[in-house]
Amino acid sequence: MSTRRARSRTSADSSSVPTSPAAALRTTLAVVSPVALITALLYYFGWVRVSTQAQALGYDATIVGLTDQSYVVRSIAVLFYPLLTTILAAIAGFAVHRAVLRRATRSSRWRERTIWFGTALTWSWPVWLGMCGGFLAVPALRPAAVPVTLTATCLSVLYGGLLVGRLSRRELDKGIRGCVLALLALALFWDTERLARAWGEGDAGLISAGLKPVPDVTVYSTTALNLTGIEPSTVPSGAYRFRYHGLRLLHYTADRYVLTGATGQAADRVYVLRDRPAVRFELSRPPGARAGPPPQAGVVPVR
Repeated sequence: MSTRRARSRTSADSSSVPTSPAAALRTTLAVVSPVALITALLYYFGWVRVSTQAQALGYDATIVGLTDQSYVVRSIAVLFYPLLTTILAAIAGFAVHRAVLRRATRSSRWRERTIWFGTALTWSWPVWLGMCGGFLAVPALRPAAVPVTLTATCLSVLYGGLLVGRLSRRELDKGIRGCVLALLALALFWDTERLARAWGEGDAGLISAGLKPVPDVTVYSTTALNLTGIEPSTVPSGAYRFRYHGLRLLHYTADRYVLTGATGQAADRVYVLRDRPAVRFELSRPPGARAGPPPQAGVVPVR
């Protein structure tokens, strides 16, 4: 009796252990909260965008002091269009897939061609590997070459295995499918990270070229701020005797402004000024920017 109970306990314990990468992935997703996972991903992609922009403009993102919510908000612009494109492509692909299967079930010739096409997709990874080598030889395509070709490889293998399994009952091995799904998740993460990095570099390039409308800033101070590259003008009366023109706003947090110069030597510098009673900031729309609704009280109009 005791031997039988031990065997049943052993079999129950072994059945609870994931036997494939797909089962392990499902177990991980069941343990990790989806909301926490999505929030962490949004935070990371927002941080990549901000840190890349800061590095391109010549400063460290940690001096900005952005909150976690700010990083999450800045990742939405990075993910919106890729998610929209992916959803539309999935809808179109599903419609094409149903049409292909419907025709394959009615025509044996079309069925054989579809099986051959699915098998070719399953074994197309050498082609993608060669294309990756070609992309790596082009400097402009090098940053995204590996993640994009890895994504295409995983999708080709998975869809080819799906076609063959539906029409010939020769399904892709579960272990292989689990490994490919894990690689696909890694590739999608890598793709998004590269996109966030490219977005940050693009923002920095537009700001440096003056093509992205950011608010102009005039700083008034009771004492000289000694901003390298910017000569102050004096105010004849009032508590704020020094005035600094030619600044543009990069970031604003609860207690500091991150500014850069608009022209000359100041355009290559970044200034961090704390928001304190001895300093007053005036923000205005840059020339050529469209007029919008007036900002709410206490809100700094940062883009």
